[in-house]
Amino acid sequence: MKPQPEHYDYIVIGAGSAGAVVASRLSERSNLKILLLEAGQAERGLKFRLPVLTPFALAQSRANWGFETALEEGLGGRRLSWPRGRGLGGSSLVNGMLWVRGDAAEYDLWAQNGCHGWSYSDLLPHFKRSERFSAVRNEQRGHDGNVSVAIHRPTDRLTDAFLAACRNQQIPLIEDYNAGVSEGAGYLQFNLRNGLRHGTDFAYLESAGKRSNLHIETRAYVRQIQLQGTRAVGVSYQRDGKEHQAHARSEIILCCGAVQSPQLLELSGIGNEEILSQAGVQTRVHLPGVGENLRDHLNSRLSFATSYRGTLNDVQHSYRWKALAGLNWLARRGGPLSIIGATAHAWVRTAPHLRRADAKIQLLHYSADHANGNISAQLDAAPGFSLSTFVLRPESVGSTHIRAPENTMQPHISPNYLTHAEDQASTIRSFQMIRTLADDAEFARLITRQDQRLSTLHSDDEILSWARESGLSSYHPIGTCRMGHDEMAVVDDKLRVRGLHGLRVADASVMPTMPSSNTHAPSVMIGEKAASMILTGDAAV
Repeated sequence: MKPQPEHYDYIVIGAGSAGAVVASRLSERSNLKILLLEAGQAERGLKFRLPVLTPFALAQSRANWGFETALEEGLGGRRLSWPRGRGLGGSSLVNGMLWVRGDAAEYDLWAQNGCHGWSYSDLLPHFKRSERFSAVRNEQRGHDGNVSVAIHRPTDRLTDAFLAACRNQQIPLIEDYNAGVSEGAGYLQFNLRNGLRHGTDFAYLESAGKRSNLHIETRAYVRQIQLQGTRAVGVSYQRDGKEHQAHARSEIILCCGAVQSPQLLELSGIGNEEILSQAGVQTRVHLPGVGENLRDHLNSRLSFATSYRGTLNDVQHSYRWKALAGLNWLARRGGPLSIIGATAHAWVRTAPHLRRADAKIQLLHYSADHANGNISAQLDAAPGFSLSTFVLRPESVGSTHIRAPENTMQPHISPNYLTHAEDQASTIRSFQMIRTLADDAEFARLITRQDQRLSTLHSDDEILSWARESGLSSYHPIGTCRMGHDEMAVVDDKLRVRGLHGLRVADASVMPTMPSSNTHAPSVMIGEKAASMILTGDAAV
């Protein structure tokens, strides 16, 4: 006899940047019974807390799904690593911790294109509710929220020189890029608390997990969303080799991210009927947009040797610098151990005719010229730093789809990097801007050796070949359950899956376009907004 399914008011699938938020907020209503299902487990080890150890956290297979792309034609046939976090906190366990809302104008475009309630002014309360910003108080920032956010202000000559070079190139210096500013250079902001990573596991689930009405199941692999007609009524999942079922009286909220949310929809028979048929899955609801509209930031990097001492190269290769970094962290909870290398960035317009910044250039206090995407690669022996860049709003669009009726086979991930002419042009101009910054007198005095490609690559074709041969994922996939009202949209502006009742998606997969930023803060915001819509009865499903 099969065990009877447990009954809950809401079932949340995925405890990542958005799912942890949704489950936490719903469980604030003591009369609701919530189930949160997560394939990973709670990770409390030092490698998941101390930021500088993030590469070692990424190397843990239990905390990283370890996806790979298909062979990318736009990258010369290369296959890229696509890490995605697994565990309470999801990718906030292993990401770069940058807290970046993005360009307000991009959210306004979402609203103008039919996603009502998603303008920047609509979303600002949810951004503010999520954050506990430790710097100056202003109406743009939240100061009583869950995620601790701090401006990292290093007192080092390398960061000072980078910002001075930006200023000399007429890039304005900005104090707070999360206060509605969309262009300029400044110090980075991180979700840090006392020098430790502050992901959504600690920010939301540490307290919410103590509530009796929130049941968290880790090591729970959801196999399928169960449908009765056009209503999602429950889930089947596997835990410790045993099959389980759970029934939702109200709704199921899918928060598995831009790879696995469409994957689970397709495994449940929700998607393009042609793709489902090829994978051996019976179609329950034909939604051709599932898994489409995939976008990611392609990150290209140039490395430099420097006379400045105190880079992560020094820390990795010198006992003296290890000791100094350790003392700095113990005394101040700061220094190189409290971040994973990045200290400042610039949102830039790479051409004068552009109305908005189109690229990001970031300073990294390490160089690993021969890393080739290996997340555990050794840093260069000599002191070094890097300048990385990506196109803020990529137009190159790809897809991710299942290949079999089981979740044990990785999906076919095809981002189609650098296949759009605008992305190619912006990438070329970004390379040229890095060359200009590196030649600036303020910066050049700290550089003992430039990346040789700055002097050997001149034509557009040569520069584009560099990006194709060296570019890596920034781990910012979005868009595969796109929000909208056209036939290729997967969810409406209430995040309800089109053609179904009782099922929503709330994670980075619903973003129609890239919000000109790293994706963690926008994902947390989506979790906040989704929970708010559900609890206020806004278009209940």
